[in-house]
Amino acid sequence: MVTFETTIERTLQDGEKYSWTYVIIPAEVAQQINPGVKTIYRVKGRIGAHICRQVALLPCGNGDYMLLLNAAMRKEIGSGVGEPVQLLL
Repeated sequence: MVTFETTIERTLQDGEKYSWTYVIIPAEVAQQINPGVKTIYRVKGRIGAHICRQVALLPCGNGDYMLLLNAAMRKEIGSGVGEPVQLLL
């Protein structure tokens, strides 16, 4: 498992009604978790205080991955957009 810190982000742009809240998993970290894989894959671990099982990592196209945070996850994590969060994946 790999431990690292990242920032919670949101996709909301002007005029959009819906947005995604997510964290970015840098390419270097993603390769430590699952070497050689460049497609969607699932991980387990911890995001802040939230224990996750079978959460999908979505490729961003530049080697980084995106992990989406639903409302229940955000509530348990207790951090908002722009705040740092510790991940263990």
